[in-house]
Amino acid sequence: MNVLLWVFQAALALLAFGGGAYKLFMFDELAKMPAMGALALESLALAGLYARYSLELTATNPLVWVVMMGLMAAVVAYGRSALRQRA
Repeated sequence: MNVLLWVFQAALALLAFGGGAYKLFMFDELAKMPAMGALALESLALAGLYARYSLELTATNPLVWVVMMGLMAAVVAYGRSALRQRA
């Protein structure tokens, strides 16, 4: 279980790094968009926005990535708390 949680955490870190790199290098594109506020609110707003336009389960749909990252974060948070209680 602990190894799986580390794999999920590493995947989340890489996805977050990719998102941060996009924000860093594509600033001109992002400057055209309105500010979203806090990171959690941004994620929820993006998931809602993406769901309004497409519910297709394809790798090119951003909704798939946002939901996947949210689920992995939930699994890691639950797993870490369960391991802490057991120790």
